[in-house]
Amino acid sequence: MNTVVALSPGVAEAVQELEGFSSEGVGLEPDGSGGAYVTIPIELGPSWSAGAAPLTFHLPFNYPAASPYPYYLPGNLNLADPWPPALQRIQWRNQNVIQVSLRHNNWDPHRDRVLGCILQVKEWLQR
Repeated sequence: MNTVVALSPGVAEAVQELEGFSSEGVGLEPDGSGGAYVTIPIELGPSWSAGAAPLTFHLPFNYPAASPYPYYLPGNLNLADPWPPALQRIQWRNQNVIQVSLRHNNWDPHRDRVLGCILQVKEWLQR
């Protein structure tokens, strides 16, 4: 089955943008309504218990009208520094994960892109 056909045009375009960014590939699971659960490997900062981890998020069917939010890391990661309020350990999709609650409050679908969101989350996690 060609999963791109099951995606809305905006989501399919976002996935292509991410595939161009990640040399390790992008995980994709269509959600059945035109959106998708997307996983992309990112490098973490030195305070984390691993140097890199998969970052997962949901791209809604109406992307880019709605921004991706929140983001999830594997629940087995640890952080050496004090735990910031933007990180919460939760259950999501039957898995223990770390929810990364960083939102782009001034999202503009004509200007902002999913790659910019991922780069901002990556930069925040590395600090």
